[in-house]
Amino acid sequence: MRGKVLTFYIDDALYGVPINTVKEIDRQFEYTPVPGTPEFFVGLMNMRGQVVSLFDMANLINGTRSTKKKKLSCMILRNSQQDPDYLGLIIDRPGAVIDIDDDMCEPCPANMDLSDQAFISEIVKLNDTLLLIVDPYKVCEEMEQFAN
Repeated sequence: MRGKVLTFYIDDALYGVPINTVKEIDRQFEYTPVPGTPEFFVGLMNMRGQVVSLFDMANLINGTRSTKKKKLSCMILRNSQQDPDYLGLIIDRPGAVIDIDDDMCEPCPANMDLSDQAFISEIVKLNDTLLLIVDPYKVCEEMEQFAN
């Protein structure tokens, strides 16, 4: 991968998505829970007149529930390059925008848990930590299957 990545945190782990897939970050947001849905589905949010589905990224990645924490952020992503709809992911907190070069990236190791690999497209070696790149379109595909 090459280009700009918006980083974010879930627990103490650093994740990132390509910046061109992000519409906005909301640090203060309200949503309506939807009864009878899986734990990873948080609810619905009104974003300036457009209904956006919210999903708990921590629950999707590692099965824990972020929404029990007091201060969370919501990252709004485009569903796909052609789709005008949006998808909201609950994250612990946003990070920074960083530049990524191809020589910093490696594929997921073969011994990585398959459930972890479902949304992770590659791993970026930074000076002092590893950055897990989330493929937002894989997340969207998974969520579309849930909706259908």
